[in-house]
Formats: sequence, structure tokens, C-alpha cells
Amino acid sequence: MAGLADRSASVRSAAKVAVEAWHKHFGGALSLLAHCDVTGDESLSEVACRALVMQFPHEGLDAIRMLLQQTDANRRRRSNTGNSAAIAAEAPAQVALFARLAVAAMSEQERDEVVDVPAVIERTRVILDTKRPHADASLQDFLLRQLLHIAATVDMCDEVVRKQLEQLAETILLRSPVQRRSWDSASSHTTTHTAFDLAVLILRRCHGLVRLRSGQSSVQQSKEARCTCKIILLISDLLDGEGSAMDHMAGEGENDAGSFTRRLSLRLGELNAACYECNQRRADLLAQKKQAILEEELCEHKKQRKLPKRMMHS
Repeated sequence: MAGLADRSASVRSAAKVAVEAWHKHFGGALSLLAHCDVTGDESLSEVACRALVMQFPHEGLDAIRMLLQQTDANRRRRSNTGNSAAIAAEAPAQVALFARLAVAAMSEQERDEVVDVPAVIERTRVILDTKRPHADASLQDFLLRQLLHIAATVDMCDEVVRKQLEQLAETILLRSPVQRRSWDSASSHTTTHTAFDLAVLILRRCHGLVRLRSGQSSVQQSKEARCTCKIILLISDLLDGEGSAMDHMAGEGENDAGSFTRRLSLRLGELNAACYECNQRRADLLAQKKQAILEEELCEHKKQRKLPKRMMHS
């Protein structure tokens, strides 16, 4: 299926014919994906699955419903991929990847109509709270990242949804296992985002921050400062917990380094808030100065107008 995204037009055409035949043989795109390994090479799997989503976009609704374990009582479209329950049970990674890329390919209006945000949050918490054997940890992390990708793309205008997503992002930062990137993966052109990366992205979106920009306004800088401070505090809490456990095992007592990190983070938060207040005060003073200059110029202008009349009377 990787041939669907090949540079050569002839390869893409041949791959499209082959995929259509496999699609007909297996009874749908999800049944076809169920026979593929999507967790081995995630970059290649994402490219192939994205091309499959573009070729069969109507099957994305079935994948989203299966991922969120929704009933189709309120859906007009019925599943045409065979036994959807069996596919969701036997190939959860394939269903999650297909659903995530289907959501990414939708417009904002379609995404608002199709994606049930509370169901995404609930499903993410269920996966996060589920304790699996070490052999299934990679699958659990894969499913978690696909759901976080979906959560990062939804509309956050609703205050209740924004609060729930913010709490979910904080939980991910505190509880999700940390994955270290190797030098080979860091230098590659395609980077797999970890759950930590996606949680930071969601937290930034909850604070009204989409991307880093140069020449930001004071309001945007204040939002950046508050979001950064919150992330630092969360990571400090995580490090304090790990440090306390290590110190307890070693019998060293209280973790002074963790306490110093917490105090430094709180101090940075206070400084950021003070800088914001100073900038607001400076803007107010500049406005008052400008108004005073205008009033002084107006008074001077009135004096200049009265001066010729006095000279004429004299």
C-alpha cells in the first residue's frame, strides 16, 4: 500500500488498482488494514494509511465509531466493512490509525458533526487507566497517541470541553510514560510524536496558543508565559515524585533539588505575572501621556487664537 504515495505516477496507478482489488476481496479498507502491521514502521504506515483514507474517505466514519465504541443508532450511515466488532477487537491499532487520519482529513464543520469530544476524552482516560502487561504497553501507547492526535484537532470553543481537555493534558503529563528518542529517530525527516508532545500541544491549544510566532502581542506573550509556567510546574511535580521515591530508597531524606526546582518555577511564574502587570501599567501611562500632550497642544492653540484679539484691542 505504500505505493499509493510513491513519487512515480505509474507506481501510484498500479498500487491503486491493486488496493482496489484487495479492498473488494477483504470487504473494506479496515478489513484490509487488519492484515497489515501498522506499529512496526509508523512513518510508512501513516503514509500508506493516509493514501487509503483519501481513496476510501466514506469508511472513516465507521473507523471513528469503532474507535470510540459508539452505537450507530443515531448514525445514518451503516457499516459496510463486515463484522465491525470483530475488526475493532482484532485490529485496534489499525482502526485507531485509520480513524485519526480520517478526522485529520475532514473539514472543521465535518469534524464538529462527527467527532464526539466527550467520548474521545472518556476513551483516552480508559486507555490511560488500563493496566496492561509489558508486552501490550507499546499497543496501549500507540492507541493513546492516536486519540491524543484527535483531541488536539477538535474545536475548543466550549468552556466545559476546554477544561476537560486541559485536565486530560495535565494527567497525561503526570502519568504517561516518558519515551526517549534515539539519535537516529531524532535526525530522521519524519518524527513520531510522543504522548508528552501531544499533551503539551493540547495544553497550548487550551490556552489559546496554536503556534509560535515572532513579534507577539503582550496578550499572546502573557498566554505563553502562563502556559510555560504551568508545564514547568507539572514537570517539577513529576520530578519531585521521582526524586522522593529515589531518595526514600537510598535513605537520603528530602529531595532538596526537587524543592529548589519547585521554588524556582513558582518564582518564574511570579516574575512573568509581574512583567505582564508592568507592561499593562506602561501601556496605561503611555496612553495618559499621549492624552496630556493632546490637551496641552489644544490649550496652546486656544491661547494663540486669543493673542491676536488682545493685540487689536490694545
